[in-house]
Amino acid sequence: MLDIKKISPLFFGIIIAIFVSCNNGKVPVSKMPLSNSQMHELIKEKETLLKSDLTNQKNKPLAEELVKIYTDFVTTFPKDTLCPEYLFKAADVSRGLGRALHAVELYVKLIDKYPNSEKAPLALFLQGFIFDNELNDDKKAAELYESFIKKYPNNKFVKDAEFSIKNLGKSDEQLIEEFEKNQSKNKV
Repeated sequence: MLDIKKISPLFFGIIIAIFVSCNNGKVPVSKMPLSNSQMHELIKEKETLLKSDLTNQKNKPLAEELVKIYTDFVTTFPKDTLCPEYLFKAADVSRGLGRALHAVELYVKLIDKYPNSEKAPLALFLQGFIFDNELNDDKKAAELYESFIKKYPNNKFVKDAEFSIKNLGKSDEQLIEEFEKNQSKNKV
């Protein structure tokens, strides 16, 4: 009679050998990396799916998948001209998912890797905006807004950054009250 304890390791070894020899060391087709154009198409497809949600309910798993695809694209094809745009979109989707700190990280990455991108100024401004409005860190928001003003003094968002700095820490009620006072002064 055969001893099961001796057969099991031998049987297991044979199964592994058969599996490895049949695979020939090749990566399964489903695990092969996508080309640049294939990833662009995948991104377009996922963006369309996410935008077509007629219920206005965020499809969280799809949005998270899209953020991952954007960042994977940037990692895989860092010299592609769309990388700054994809990092910006990834940050925007992350904000929509309520992941403000992740969005900030993506904006920082955009600025670090693509400092001359047309998206870099807005990425810096939006970091300040996130710390101001979503993370309630007035000190960090002020630093970022000031950095933005210094680095991009002619940008169209400079007045917004100055206004934000002036009003850091004020409640909506305080802002409305000040606005109404200014309106009444202008009428006189």
